[in-house]
Amino acid sequence: PTRRSSDLFPSHDTAELDYSGHHVRMLYAQEGLQMPDDPYDLEGFDRDDQKTAVMIILNAYEEIKALRAIAKKRIEDGHELMAKLKERHAPIAKYFHTGVGLELQNKDAKIAESLMLQMIEQSNAVILPIHDSFLVSKGYEQELLAAMNEAFEAGFGQAAKIAAKDTA
Repeated sequence: PTRRSSDLFPSHDTAELDYSGHHVRMLYAQEGLQMPDDPYDLEGFDRDDQKTAVMIILNAYEEIKALRAIAKKRIEDGHELMAKLKERHAPIAKYFHTGVGLELQNKDAKIAESLMLQMIEQSNAVILPIHDSFLVSKGYEQELLAAMNEAFEAGFGQAAKIAAKDTA
């Protein structure tokens, strides 16, 4: 008889925990400030468009290049959205168009590495990093949550905001 892949690779339920507004939160923390509860709550703009625009703005080295990249993503009213984001996040706007995104990605990578090692060493659990979120087998959510909070606080001196996501 032929073996099915499900026999070879049994499925396990997973949980996904996500750092909410991670790069924006990191910048606010670097400034010693608390981030607004939701960094993507501008009225009249799509939430996903706001997230995309912020990532573009943080990774671009020039405003015009950010505007072009926003336009390529087919985000409407790019000029207006950028202006509103600068206003909304005035305390960290000095980081916009500086390419700080690479530095933040490096910090992300260091956090992810420390979390993966900590979860293996302390809980014998493997986690899968996906940008600023982590998949773990069900039953290890509390250990991962504690580790994520500890890692963010160690790096930035304040508590993280972590959300659980549905997984398939």
